[in-house]
Amino acid sequence: MRECVDTIQRGAVEGKSAVAIMCGVDTLKPSVANTLLKTLEEPPANTCFILCTDRPHAVLPTIVSRCQIVRLGILPDTIVQEQLSKTGSDLSEESVKVIVDRAQGSLGTALHLAENPSVEAIENARLLLSLTTEPDWLVIGRHVDSIASRKDYEFYEEMFLACQSDLRAIFLQSVAGSKTYFTADNGR
Repeated sequence: MRECVDTIQRGAVEGKSAVAIMCGVDTLKPSVANTLLKTLEEPPANTCFILCTDRPHAVLPTIVSRCQIVRLGILPDTIVQEQLSKTGSDLSEESVKVIVDRAQGSLGTALHLAENPSVEAIENARLLLSLTTEPDWLVIGRHVDSIASRKDYEFYEEMFLACQSDLRAIFLQSVAGSKTYFTADNGR
């Protein structure tokens, strides 16, 4: 953060303005956040800060109080699909459809899935969610053992992101009753 603040304090290298884009500000330790706070309180002339987070409640209140909050909504599937087609990847039409459904309006998620497609992780996530209604503990144990035997951290990360995505869709549909937040292929 000190290096970033020093760069910001030097001002624009080219042009009239400087822009600092910081992702994950919700993960900053208080001491690091306070370093940023000093710069936010007295920013250099013609400097714009863009602080990105998907967990605004986790950002220090002193930082939030010095920011203008801009909430970005979900993108229509057509725009996400159009942007995916511009990447030049060799995705099939079916893969693009699955990625667009899974991304739920997030272009960043769609681009990540296009680079790292994990159909197996998505299928295992859906299996885990379907097991929540399984009355037979032996059936649950067998499936969990088959999933847990892997030694691949990235697989588990993708699987739990898929679970989170499905649970979010289920929750938002139950609260909002909107198909906008809900993927058609999960059948709930």
